Amino acid sequence: MRLITHARLITRLVAITLSFFALPSTYDARADNFYVNRAIEFIVAGNAGAGYDTYARTLARHMGRHIPGSPTFVIRNMPGAGGIVAASWLANVAPKDDSTVGAIYPGSIMSPILQPETKLTYDPASFKYIGSADSSVYLCAIYHTTRVGSYDAARQQPIVVGASSAGSTMEFANLHIRAGGVKFKVVTGYKGTADIMLAMERGEVEGLCGLDWASAQAQRPDWVRDGKLKFIVQDALVPNEELTKRGTPHSLTLFSDPLDREAAELVFSQQVFGRPYLAPAGTPGARVEVLRAAFMATMKDPGFVADAQKSRLNIAPADGAKVEELIQRAFSASDRTVRRARELIAP
Repeated sequence: MRLITHARLITRLVAITLSFFALPSTYDARADNFYVNRAIEFIVAGNAGAGYDTYARTLARHMGRHIPGSPTFVIRNMPGAGGIVAASWLANVAPKDDSTVGAIYPGSIMSPILQPETKLTYDPASFKYIGSADSSVYLCAIYHTTRVGSYDAARQQPIVVGASSAGSTMEFANLHIRAGGVKFKVVTGYKGTADIMLAMERGEVEGLCGLDWASAQAQRPDWVRDGKLKFIVQDALVPNEELTKRGTPHSLTLFSDPLDREAAELVFSQQVFGRPYLAPAGTPGARVEVLRAAFMATMKDPGFVADAQKSRLNIAPADGAKVEELIQRAFSASDRTVRRARELIAP
């Protein structure tokens, strides 16, 4: 009788132990079941039909299949202030249960660091990052008729480059003037890269900086193919292999001042999360992990890949943990590095 009692006691202890180790899986299952018969509201910082909207809608058509419960996605466009309107809504209004995700611009994440004059009602470092669909490489490009054809030559001879009044085209031109010593003469007033490339064709300007490599291939594939764009430098934390084979130098190897390199790395870090997706702070961790896993699975989904190729979307994903790590590192940068980064890109 005593042997039977001991056996029952041991069985009960084993069951309790196993149930203890099973707790995380049970919790994850409850998180997964949250999405059964639910819809996820997808807040997009861009206008309908614009690049960020196209990426978000393409993702929304496929991601639900990779989430237990197969929720639908409902797109809601919320443009304004370079993504700050959408980011503020996600931080201050959206439910904190992961029934809402957002697609916002990297600038609305990095603005407290690089544009301190911008007043925000949210802390970008507190968001829960799901992933990024694209990692950008920016370029300074010169039209083929221009007499100057290399970065070193641009240090000796002036080049007229077009830029919008704010954003990457102006910021990256200024960065190269101050850190690289090139003699760019910046002409502002253009609406964006497409407008500047038309001006290059008309002979108004000779080049531009802050041109996304994927956008160049999508907007002007014939120019890239036929060599009408001469890429004189590439800006990214890690150089693009294809551009390197083309002979385009990596800017971080061209800046002689170590502080300038550190500051440029801080500026370039936002390009790793070129198409970021996030959830509000306070969202349960298990649900964030469900969305992160679903996001990365979608990036490999043949249906999604084919859909993205049809829309000429460049897909170079980064997982949520990597994006979050980069953002935390950026917000931990030294005051000296931050000050220099602001100086490099200032108007």
